[in-house]
Amino acid sequence: MELTIKALKNLGIRRDGPAWSCVLYVDGIKAATVLQEGHGGGTEIDWSVGPDKARWGGALAAKVNAYCATLPDVIDPEFGAIVQDLETVVARLADEYENAQRIKRACKTKTLFRTAGQGAHEYMVTNRPFSPAIAEALRAKYPGVVILNEQVAS
Repeated sequence: MELTIKALKNLGIRRDGPAWSCVLYVDGIKAATVLQEGHGGGTEIDWSVGPDKARWGGALAAKVNAYCATLPDVIDPEFGAIVQDLETVVARLADEYENAQRIKRACKTKTLFRTAGQGAHEYMVTNRPFSPAIAEALRAKYPGVVILNEQVAS
């Protein structure tokens, strides 16, 4: 089962965190709208836009929730093991989507790269637009460097 999101909208910072909304797709089919109001409550998932046609979901919602329950726990350095459910999966997808968009925007005017010791969500930035000469210089200085501009272009 493939879960993806589209149309992520940042609704600002509220009392207890960021507020956002998006559309959830299940195996490429529009399934639900998602709203996190940032007030400390749960994430609202409205299944009425998808095949279930029911606000609180039906067969597809049950199938997606069961799938999310089979996913491995995520280890958070601050909170420890986090059991996966639809809310945590959609929140992670929203974070990944937002980070990908941020990187894509930055790559238009800067060169972003990751060296051997950096994690998947860490990167360095040079304020020069990407070019073959910049790539060559980075590869000479940092063997094994991953240049994010090249990944965004592909």
